[in-house]
Amino acid sequence: MPAHVLSRKGQLSYHEHLKKRDLAVIFLFLDTGLRVSELNSINVKDLSLDDYTVVVQRKGRNKIQMIYYSDESAEYLSDYLNERKARGDYFHGDDPLFVTLEGNRLSVREIQSMVKKYVAAALPEKMHSISPHKLRSSFAMEFYRASDKDILTLQKRMGHKSILTTNIYAKAADAEIKESRNWRNKEDN
Repeated sequence: MPAHVLSRKGQLSYHEHLKKRDLAVIFLFLDTGLRVSELNSINVKDLSLDDYTVVVQRKGRNKIQMIYYSDESAEYLSDYLNERKARGDYFHGDDPLFVTLEGNRLSVREIQSMVKKYVAAALPEKMHSISPHKLRSSFAMEFYRASDKDILTLQKRMGHKSILTTNIYAKAADAEIKESRNWRNKEDN
């Protein structure tokens, strides 16, 4: 049942059942910069908690790429999978990683709605400007800054065929850095 139809108590109960899955999804987005379609298509067998990797099908090129994720994402993914196992889920072959309460693959639209729901709760003023693609963009700009502007590694992480596409994120990150030069005076504005 859609969360908007449930009572407040029902919504909290519904949220408790989905919390570990949702945390795993959000952190994997922020940690890897995956596209929503890439995240949607991950199967349980594509994930390695031992190697901190997930194998994804990249956009438009029939290219498969191994993506690394952090220890923090590994914890959220492990918690989510352990919760599924505790509910009696048995994983076979191509079972989807992220599922609904009914066990169906979480759709792209459901993932987009999930992100919107959490943004609305945490940052209502940003509800219309943060999406899964914005999380991808945030990952790209943060990775670019943290990697001392290593655009080639960012290109590989993002799965871009052309460095020109990656450069869009690099320019945006550089512009943010320039605009933040008077960061101490922000309160005065």
